[in-house]
Amino acid sequence: MSAANGSGRRRNVDGTFFDARPVSIPMPEGITYWHGRVTGSWWAIVPGPAGPYLVEEPSREHLATSVNWLLRHPAR
Repeated sequence: MSAANGSGRRRNVDGTFFDARPVSIPMPEGITYWHGRVTGSWWAIVPGPAGPYLVEEPSREHLATSVNWLLRHPAR
């Protein structure tokens, strides 16, 4: 657990500070993805054994997580 102070730095429970930002999951190479201006959602076309999937998520980070999961666990 941590809390932010006025400087934007975050304090660990033991009172020390850390400045690292969360690491975002990269989008795998070769995946077509985009942000829908009208929907506000992020979209991707993910290849699958039975054909491509159209995936929708509320953020780029969620989309990258879903795409990575689908590539590791293809439907049969």
